[in-house]
Amino acid sequence: MKKRWIALVLALCMVWTLSACTGETPSRKPIQEDGAQEDQQDRNTAGEKEEEKEEQEEQEEQEEQGLPTVEKQVLLDQDGLMVTAVELTEDPIWGIGLKLLVENNSQRNYALRCDTLAVNGYMMSTLLFSADVAAGKKANETMYFSDGDLEGAGIVKIMDITARFAAYDPDSYEDLWGPVEVNIPTSAAGSEEQPAMDEGKELYNQNGVRIVGRYVEEDTLWGAGVVLFLANTGEEDVVVSCDDMSVNGFMVTPYLHCQVNADCRAMANITVMESDLEANGIQAVENIQLTFQGYSPDSYDTLFQTDPVEFSVAQ
Repeated sequence: MKKRWIALVLALCMVWTLSACTGETPSRKPIQEDGAQEDQQDRNTAGEKEEEKEEQEEQEEQEEQGLPTVEKQVLLDQDGLMVTAVELTEDPIWGIGLKLLVENNSQRNYALRCDTLAVNGYMMSTLLFSADVAAGKKANETMYFSDGDLEGAGIVKIMDITARFAAYDPDSYEDLWGPVEVNIPTSAAGSEEQPAMDEGKELYNQNGVRIVGRYVEEDTLWGAGVVLFLANTGEEDVVVSCDDMSVNGFMVTPYLHCQVNADCRAMANITVMESDLEANGIQAVENIQLTFQGYSPDSYDTLFQTDPVEFSVAQ
């Protein structure tokens, strides 16, 4: 349990830092399919051109269509705390967000948080949202969507938002109620199907959970990372982590904590610290072996445990 919490804290810190910082783009290496014999240099060049074309098309589409709208609506009204969705907004620094009006009509102070957030069925980070509202007061707050999360999931048009809100005491941090799930469709709802970013090597597909290794990033802020696509088609939320990881035959400590709600998808990174790579003299990631675990975010009961999974990285 202690190990899981340490991994969670480090993973959340990494998500926040990577969302807030910009820098040199990490190098990407695709994960090889079994028996792949194609020329990787030609493939990488073609992939880079295709990626540039897709990014340009996405940018043009966004500029042409503008930001979708949401109907002003009360999302929840519980124990004197009322939350109203006002509008979608865009900030030049923080990006796209949902503006909320939080009204505390009770006799006690409230703090509101968002436990989980999904846009177009893809899980998003919720690290930057909280609202403290004193008794009898109101607050205008904006729940921003990470640009990195949106880009990683290939989201160009926001069609629907699903959030789980919970309230707690701002002084004692005691949970008061929740989470309560709400769904907010936008004016673009149903206009198209959100594609699955599942190009890569399938690493696991059982128990309603599918994991695909997309590519390996090197020279990142923290060291190296394996970018994953995850899909949960089951009826129960699951947190996916990994353990027993080796890179090029050397044991390393992986950091992965990704909650995927029922009927949702997610993009996630397995992070390996630069200090681990340097200590083992690893200059390029070539081969990886690890195990995946899935457990309940509520009870922490183990839902699945994989055998060792091996895959190689194109050079």
